[in-house]
Amino acid sequence: MLGISSEEIILVLTVVSLAVIAVFVGIKKLLKDWRSTDAETSIITLMHTELERMSVQNTALSTELGRLHNEVINLSQELQKLTFENQRLQTEVCELTEEISIFKRMSVAQKGI
Repeated sequence: MLGISSEEIILVLTVVSLAVIAVFVGIKKLLKDWRSTDAETSIITLMHTELERMSVQNTALSTELGRLHNEVINLSQELQKLTFENQRLQTEVCELTEEISIFKRMSVAQKGI
């Protein structure tokens, strides 16, 4: 249908989460190792701001992926219902076709009498 499986969604979320964690750990290490200067402070502030922006984006992405996943589940359930209804209709068509055949045979037999 949409080509996105729940495994792919989980993989994307895992990779994004690991990237955010890696950046966060890297920033903490930099803070520990560097002496504080104006340039370094500026860079760290920029990185912190970017991390916050990425966090907001990741939250929005996660929310939308959750909605997409729910929609895929709903569509799958609807497809299952339609498949069942289609099978029921096919059975009914077969039964009606058989009845028509019986009526045709009876009609031919009555004309022959």
